[in-house]
Amino acid sequence: MSWFTPANHPDEHYFLFGRGGGMKLAREFDTRLLCQIPMVMEVGEAADTGRDVFQQSDKTAIEAFETLAGQVIEAVAVNSERRN
Repeated sequence: MSWFTPANHPDEHYFLFGRGGGMKLAREFDTRLLCQIPMVMEVGEAADTGRDVFQQSDKTAIEAFETLAGQVIEAVAVNSERRN
């Protein structure tokens, strides 16, 4: 999880675990950072009740998970091509 944005301050980002750590690790391990997922309370609450992220009203979380899914699909395709 990368940051959280309060609903009543949508232009603000709070980085609880610092900033840039994921990118630093990606560089250190010579890989790419697939995505940064925001911390959204609604997503955590939904997970506790068995609902998925795509049933949320927070579009930021939905967009982040869609980006992640696309990046994973792309990475798998690239790795498959390299093996053939």
